Amino acid sequence: MKDIVLSGIQWSGKGTQCELLLKKFGNKISYFEAGWILRALQSKPNAIWKYIWSIIDNWNLLPDQFMVKIFDLFLFSLEQNKSILVDGFPRQIPQMHAFLEMMKTYNRDYKTIVLDISREEAIKRLTSRRMCKTCWAILNTNLHNCDKCPICDSIDIYQREDDKDIVSIETRIDLFENQTKPVIEHLQKEGVITVVNWNQSPEKVFEDIVTVIES
Repeated sequence: MKDIVLSGIQWSGKGTQCELLLKKFGNKISYFEAGWILRALQSKPNAIWKYIWSIIDNWNLLPDQFMVKIFDLFLFSLEQNKSILVDGFPRQIPQMHAFLEMMKTYNRDYKTIVLDISREEAIKRLTSRRMCKTCWAILNTNLHNCDKCPICDSIDIYQREDDKDIVSIETRIDLFENQTKPVIEHLQKEGVITVVNWNQSPEKVFEDIVTVIES
């Protein structure tokens, strides 16, 4: 089974699809989700926590070198004969070059799948996002009963301040279009991108993704 890189704008459904893929393929794959790893590093005050917040609190992306080192450590510690599922990396052109070099060094074969949704739909989904403070699950008011977390039953559910502010949402989408979209466009030219239509049920999106993986 080839490695899978899932890409797309914020709230394009990557998290939902990764959950479904992990259920289907089980212990055959190891999951690298950049956002979850960064949230884990931020879970307790420490030097790394302070550094991360000093960057993202000003709406900046973490330096390429920082993210590249985290991904390299992930590959280095990977169990033998496991495929990988990657979400949220690479996000910028320098990261992409480092990613391609690392995949070559570790002799890994991969497919990149893009969930392509419109800017308007991304804004709609982001303003509906909620998060669980207990287990960090990401919820959506259009899909879940957000009175309590469906994962851990916690009632400590909140909306991020930057999800309430349309200006901050526009800023994050601008970052994607300016920083990550060129990565997708470059990989499309290399012929390693498959675009999956988002405008269908999550179940049908998942079917299409599995078809790409197994083709």
